[in-house]
Amino acid sequence: MDPQTISIEDVKLPPGFCFAPTHTELIRHYLIKKILNRPLPSTAIMEYIDFNDIDPDQLPISDQFLAYYRGKEGYGFTQVVEGRTTRSGGHWKASGPEVPVMDGDEVIGFKTHFVYYSAGEEKCTHWTMLEYRVNPGLIATDSTNIDSTLVICKVQYKDDTENLSSDSDSSKKNENKMDSNNQTISIAELPPGYHFKPTDPEVIHEFLIKKILNLPIRNTAIKDIAFYDFDPELLPIANRKEEAYFFTQVVAGPRTTKSGGHWKASGRDESIMRGDEVSLDEVIGFKTFFVFYSAGEKKTSNWTMHEYRVNPGLFPAESTNETLKSKIDTFVICKVHKEDDDDSSNDETTFSPSQLDQSEETMDNETATSSRFQSDQSETSKSDDQS
Repeated sequence: MDPQTISIEDVKLPPGFCFAPTHTELIRHYLIKKILNRPLPSTAIMEYIDFNDIDPDQLPISDQFLAYYRGKEGYGFTQVVEGRTTRSGGHWKASGPEVPVMDGDEVIGFKTHFVYYSAGEEKCTHWTMLEYRVNPGLIATDSTNIDSTLVICKVQYKDDTENLSSDSDSSKKNENKMDSNNQTISIAELPPGYHFKPTDPEVIHEFLIKKILNLPIRNTAIKDIAFYDFDPELLPIANRKEEAYFFTQVVAGPRTTKSGGHWKASGRDESIMRGDEVSLDEVIGFKTFFVFYSAGEKKTSNWTMHEYRVNPGLFPAESTNETLKSKIDTFVICKVHKEDDDDSSNDETTFSPSQLDQSEETMDNETATSSRFQSDQSETSKSDDQS
């Protein structure tokens, strides 16, 4: 292994972190370097997988790699071929035109969204793919040993009926990896593409319960703050295109800020399952979805929040003193996010197959939504360059 490359087989990630690269990171830090035969930041992207030859359910997306992603997905370098038809007769079909990937004001590459159809089937499967290619103008024409047909494919299985089990499964894989004898890499040493995106079980098990019990927490990604005192615009969020997490304490009554704004619950509490071999169906916590209303406004703002709290039933009553009981009742974690008018989901692969298998008019709408990622990635890439 090149000394500049982090091998995912040889390290453990800090709790809550996974390989979740932005479009810009994939092209700037992985695809361009691979094309130019330069050392890669990490081995998270599989080497030369023939995505266009093998049915997606036959791809070598092993637990080794799943432990660093979220859900059933995988990244791989591959060669572009015409038709994108597998040996079995299945094929990948584009669901819209290419969309530029921006790094600041520069077009560094392009991405295309595909859905997979099994041989002889008229309805798409649950498999989706993003194919990334570099802007040819960035690669010197006189460079030798350059493979201009090389792309990165991100393949993901997205089930309409998937629920919390996917988060639990990913959390279990991460915990299994964390139990190995490998040394945990520090947050400062993480290469490009790794971000803090904990699963719901990780939020409860790795952070909230440990906070309540005064146990050591292995990273400082979640800060303490009087969350409900401040309008979300005033919160110390480094990158407003990403979710931010905070420890805080709740008080009885409405969640009103000092300025008079308030958070309003939307929907019912959701149970969070432990989801591992110890107790698959054990409820370890709950989360509630909130939307923010600025002072005097009747219309919701673009700020949303999930509030996580622990299941009090995890703590035996006979061993719970008043201090611990107060922490159980009041300590929460808030995950806050600003959904800008031009902000879609962080990744097109969150589209469900039912959304993709519909009329061309609807596809055009999705494509228009996808194109708005340009501004997201521009902002993200500026943060990447500064970090």
